[in-house]
Amino acid sequence: MRKNNVLKSMLLVAIGVAGLTVALGSDVGENIVDDHNANGTDTLDDRAAIMAAINAATATGGSKVVIIPKGTFYLDSPIDLANPQYADLTIKGIGRTSLLMHRGGDYAIKLGDGTSSGRADQITLKSFKINGTLATAASAGIEVNYSCRNLFSNLHITGYNAANSGSDAEGGAAIKFKYSWIQTVRECTLTNNKFGIRTGSGSNTANGLNVVDCVIENISDTGIYLQNANAVKISGTTIEGGGMSYGVYANTGRAYAIQNCYFEGVTNTSIYLDNSAYLKGVTISGNFISLSGSDCAININGVQGAKISGNSFSGVPNDAVIKTRANGYVGNVWLIGNNHDVYSGQTMWSGYVYIEKAVGAKFSSGMWEDVQNKTLTYGRYYTLVQDQ
Repeated sequence: MRKNNVLKSMLLVAIGVAGLTVALGSDVGENIVDDHNANGTDTLDDRAAIMAAINAATATGGSKVVIIPKGTFYLDSPIDLANPQYADLTIKGIGRTSLLMHRGGDYAIKLGDGTSSGRADQITLKSFKINGTLATAASAGIEVNYSCRNLFSNLHITGYNAANSGSDAEGGAAIKFKYSWIQTVRECTLTNNKFGIRTGSGSNTANGLNVVDCVIENISDTGIYLQNANAVKISGTTIEGGGMSYGVYANTGRAYAIQNCYFEGVTNTSIYLDNSAYLKGVTISGNFISLSGSDCAININGVQGAKISGNSFSGVPNDAVIKTRANGYVGNVWLIGNNHDVYSGQTMWSGYVYIEKAVGAKFSSGMWEDVQNKTLTYGRYYTLVQDQ
C-alpha cells in the first residue's frame, strides 16, 4: 500500500484510539492517480496504472477499493478482472467526471473469462463513466462472463453503437451478460448504444438479473435484450428515444417481472415476449407505455402463464395495444385493470387487443367489448369500451 493510504490508515487508528467517529474510511483505497501515476489530463494509455491499483488493492492486506478521481483515463485494452484474487473488489469514481475512455479491445471492463479458474465474484463498479466512441469492433462497455453477485451502480455508459460493434451481432451493448448469476444494475444511465443491456446466445446468460431505477435512452436496436435468462426483474426504469425497435425483448426463460417502467419512442414493440419454446411465468404490471409511432405496446408469442395488469397506455398504435402472434402458443394469460387513454370524441380503431392461439385467456375489469363471459374468437381484434 502506498504512502498516501498508509497515512490514512494511521489517522484512522489514531481516531479510533481517541474514541472519535469520523467518516474518513470511505476514502481509503488505491487511488489510480495519487498512488499509481495514472494521468487524467493527457491521452496516454492508463490501463497499466489502473491494473496496478487493482492488484495492490486485492493483494493480501489490501483495501479491496480502487478510486478513480476526476479526469479522463484512456484504455487501449480491457481492464481484465478474470482472476479469483479480484473477488470483493470495489472500483469507484466520483461521478461522470471520472471517465474511462475506451479506445482499444473488445471491452472496457471484463468480469470473468468464461472459466471457473478466471471467476471473480462480488465485484462492485460504481459512480464513473465509460465512453466507447473511440473503440472499434467493441462488443460492450462491460462484459460479465462466469461471475456472480456483482453490483453496477450509478454508472454512465455511452458510445457502443452499430458503427463500432464490427461484425458481432451481439456487440454494441453498454453491459453484456454471457454466463452469470445474481447481477444488479441500479441507477445507471445507458445512452447512445445499440443495446442498453444484452445477454449472449449461450445458456444461463443471466440468472437473477435485477435492473432497478435506470435510464436507457437513445438506443438504436433494443433497450434490454434477454435470451436464456431466468428470474429477471426490471423495475422503475425509463426506456425511451432513439427510434429503438424494442424496449424489452425476451426470448427463452422463466420468471420475468417488468414493473413500474416508462416506455416512449419505441418504433416496433415496447415489450416483446417472443419464443416458440415458451417463456414461463411473466408479470407485466404498473407500466406506462406511449404508443405514438409504435406498432404495439405488448406482444406475447409463446408464453405460458402471464399476468398483464394495471398498465396505462397512451396514443394510437399502428397495430394493436396488446397482441398475441400467430406462430406462438399462448397459454393462461390474464389481463386485468389495464387502461388506455381514449378521450371523449376520439375515433376508436379496431386494434386494442388481438387474440390468436391463446388457450385459457382471461380478461377482466369491465373494459373489454365482446369478451367478458363469452367465448373468445381467435384471429380477431377486440376493442376498448370507453367508460361512460
